[in-house]
Amino acid sequence: MSNELHRGLEGVLVAESELSYIDGDEGQLIYRGYDIEDLARKASYEEVLFLLWNGALPTQTELDAFSRNLADEREIHSCVTDAMEALAEGDEDPIAALRTGISMLSASETGQETESAHPDMTRQQGSRIVAKMPTVLAAFQRLRVGQEPVAPDPELGHAANFLYMLTGTRPDLVSTESFDEALTLHTDHGLNASTFTAIVIGSTMADTYSAVTGAVGALSGSLHGGANQDVMRFLRRIRDSGQDPVEWVHQYREQGNRVPGFGHRVYNVIDPRAEILKGRLEKMVEAGGDDTWLTYTSAIEQSLREAGLPEDGIAPNVDFYSGAVYDNLGIPDDLYTPIFAISRVGGWIGHTLEYQSDNRLIRPLSRYTGASKAEFVPLEQRWTVSKASFCGFSGSQQLSHPLTRVIPTSGVAVCTQSRDCIGGWAAAAIFNCQCSIGICSSWQSARLRTHIWEISLRIWDLWVWRALNCILSTDSHTQCI
Repeated sequence: MSNELHRGLEGVLVAESELSYIDGDEGQLIYRGYDIEDLARKASYEEVLFLLWNGALPTQTELDAFSRNLADEREIHSCVTDAMEALAEGDEDPIAALRTGISMLSASETGQETESAHPDMTRQQGSRIVAKMPTVLAAFQRLRVGQEPVAPDPELGHAANFLYMLTGTRPDLVSTESFDEALTLHTDHGLNASTFTAIVIGSTMADTYSAVTGAVGALSGSLHGGANQDVMRFLRRIRDSGQDPVEWVHQYREQGNRVPGFGHRVYNVIDPRAEILKGRLEKMVEAGGDDTWLTYTSAIEQSLREAGLPEDGIAPNVDFYSGAVYDNLGIPDDLYTPIFAISRVGGWIGHTLEYQSDNRLIRPLSRYTGASKAEFVPLEQRWTVSKASFCGFSGSQQLSHPLTRVIPTSGVAVCTQSRDCIGGWAAAAIFNCQCSIGICSSWQSARLRTHIWEISLRIWDLWVWRALNCILSTDSHTQCI
């Protein structure tokens, strides 16, 4: 067994999958053998879901049954709607509201259905979650702007129905195709952080609601979801400046800043999804949409291309254009990550189904780096400070000040009361090491003298007298050695 540490599990092979393949050097993304460009432009999101979950594209009969089942599951329990209303009134973040709503979807389950995972149950619960997530998010958005939720329309497809529930108006063909394409492009992308989270939870045979709730939590992190929001904030800053976008970005980079939407953990060339969304943005503009973001993004991409960034492996990723597409659809910025979730959930469930087919509980190892042996100290005696825990040296020495506390792993005295400050500085002098804490540095010398005199009656160690003398004679209490 290898004892090599791989931080972030980078480069560690933990599973085999037939769902998606990424070639970062060639800029290729494949779902079960099909190029992402073909699927995005020729298949619906429902077809892609069926492909990921079943291993093959559906026939018309299979697609009709699959789509009908999703449409029939769109309604959500009243308790979920009530919760969305309460969260909207509390100004909750949309991704957090969606996470809460998903965990409540099991309220519609009965009997033993949610007690443990089984392939058929995972698939059934997965279908319900995929169908209901857009309803939850649309309801929350409307409630937080003072509007009543719009009931799902079973006659509309998955993408069109979400836009309808969000706006109350049936979307046109261009808007529907644009959103459907965006959903397909975000459905799966290898073993990313949120997908791995879903698999880890699924490996315990927990229900699918738990797996998806955990995955949404992972996606909400700033290092995973939310990058397209950063791009839109960036583009708006350029617009509001009134400057030429290329010149503005040049100055921005001259200050050492990174352009959001450029570079990817996996791709060393342009993200294939970015090229597809750029084409979609062009079609939206041709249909009468605002051309501001297309003008900006195209000019910035061309400028950075000429500056040689793609040659250094820094090229546009999917987020560089997805935010502009969503903005042209009238979708608020803070819904971008939740929309990412209502798309990626298809991949989360697909990977969970695949992993559970040959399940093994995921249980990695960690290397212990703590103390080899620690002597238990009774509670009433825990004002005793060890020299090792305070300074990192061997040996120990008692400090007769019960209010001083030490964080063993950091060697920092924690000042929770005024007297603790003095104990912290005294301990630093006792053990002849620098005290790095700065929380007490603003205390006036007169007040320090008062508390030093107060605790000195309890201290008999000669080293402490050395510390007291130092504190009384200097204004810099951190340099008491």
